[in-house]
Amino acid sequence: MATLPTKPNCRVCEQNPSKYKCPNCTLPYCSLPCYKKHKETPCEKPVPSAQVPGKTKYSAASTAADEDSETALRDEQLRKLATSDKLRDFLRYPQIRALIAEIDGGADPEVLLDRARENDPVFAEFAEEALDTVLGSWRGQEDA
Repeated sequence: MATLPTKPNCRVCEQNPSKYKCPNCTLPYCSLPCYKKHKETPCEKPVPSAQVPGKTKYSAASTAADEDSETALRDEQLRKLATSDKLRDFLRYPQIRALIAEIDGGADPEVLLDRARENDPVFAEFAEEALDTVLGSWRGQEDA
C-alpha cells in the first residue's frame, strides 16, 4: 500500500503540518495566526530561475497522477494564464488572492470554487476570464 506524501511543516511555528501557502512568497503556513505573524515582515515573490526552453516549472513538478489527468493544463494554456494582463489586474485584489489560497488549500476545492463564484461577483468575473484565457474561442463555440 502506497503512503501519501506528507505536507511540509509550517515555516512560521515549525510545529504543525502546513495547509496553506502565502500568496506572495509561497511560504507554507498552518493557520491564520501563523499567516498574520508571517505578514508582520515583508515578503516578496520568489525570483524565477532560468528555465530550459520548451519546459516550464510546471512540467518538472508534475506527478504521474497529473500527467494522466484529463483536467491538467497544457504548457501553452499555462503560458496564456501567466501572461494575461487581465488576470494580473484581478490578482491585485487581496480578496482574490485570499480566495485562491483558500480554494487551493481546502479539503474540497471544487465546492469552495463553486461557493466563491456564487458569493463573490469579482471572483466570478476572474474565474470567467481565466476560463476565457485558457479555452479561448473554443468556449465561444460551445455557447453558440
